[in-house]
Amino acid sequence: MNTALVLKEGTKLGSFNVIQEAHPDTHRKTAQCFNLIRGNSFGITVARLYGSID
Repeated sequence: MNTALVLKEGTKLGSFNVIQEAHPDTHRKTAQCFNLIRGNSFGITVARLYGSID
């Protein structure tokens, strides 16, 4: 059975805040992309978390 974690906008993931809902990778249907944003003393750091669903 396949399972997937769906993060909605505003969800906190550790020290990150999800600012955009996950969208499926159009080139790889089994991938999910999460846009994450984190603030720090030097400014704002943006990172992407990719999760593969097999």
